Amino acid sequence: GSVVAECLGIIGAVNPVRLNHLIYGNIAESQSLYFDLEGTSFSVNLIEKLKNSLLSDRQSESEAASYAIQVILKTNEKYVSQISRELSDQARKAVDLCKNTGYVANQRNSPTMTTPLYIRFKNEGQYSYNEWLDKFFLALAAMVEKDSVRKILHACTFNFKFNLKFAEYLLPIVLINLIVTRRADMSIIRNEIMAIVSDTTGVSSQDYDTVLNDDYEHSIQTLHLQCSNFVFCLIDSLLRFKSRPQPEIYDLG
Repeated sequence: GSVVAECLGIIGAVNPVRLNHLIYGNIAESQSLYFDLEGTSFSVNLIEKLKNSLLSDRQSESEAASYAIQVILKTNEKYVSQISRELSDQARKAVDLCKNTGYVANQRNSPTMTTPLYIRFKNEGQYSYNEWLDKFFLALAAMVEKDSVRKILHACTFNFKFNLKFAEYLLPIVLINLIVTRRADMSIIRNEIMAIVSDTTGVSSQDYDTVLNDDYEHSIQTLHLQCSNFVFCLIDSLLRFKSRPQPEIYDLG
């Protein structure tokens, strides 16, 4: 079926009047939603997003950002000078801080998606939105064709626990790239989205502030509301992308 038609149906299903999707910021107000994940512009963008985490007072957050930046630079070894020229002064200083440090990280495996992650989390009583977002991103990253790009994306995931907005920003970009390059397994993506919006947990009856207060933390209501909010943002980004003239983009629906 039509991807765009599915998205429009989902937006109606989750009742956008009650969705506080603006908490995730404007995903694509001032720049294209499409990045060539192998291009230097994408690497520049990632470093700009990571620079504040690198300068964080929390050592673990700083180390995670440093590791990601190092992987980005190593993967783009031939283009480091070009990347440096395109960085802001603050980001260039962040890169300099990473040059004399070295970190290693365990390889992260993508989850199996025979069952939607949301259903699995719900059945297992694992109500962490952060974990859901992380695992969904890993599943999408596994669809990326280029091994070097997958390494960069995996390196970035170590920052998600410290910077949730970074994950929420990066996931739509990867999804759109997969759609454009015809690498997306749309059945996996569609099943995940429909598992969330077809759930009868009752998000629409929950007041946003009440669901997110301490008494409801790690509840299925909280997970459902947060996932629904992000689905709204994800679909919004797809519709914005669809509505803008793009070079070499095939019809999404």
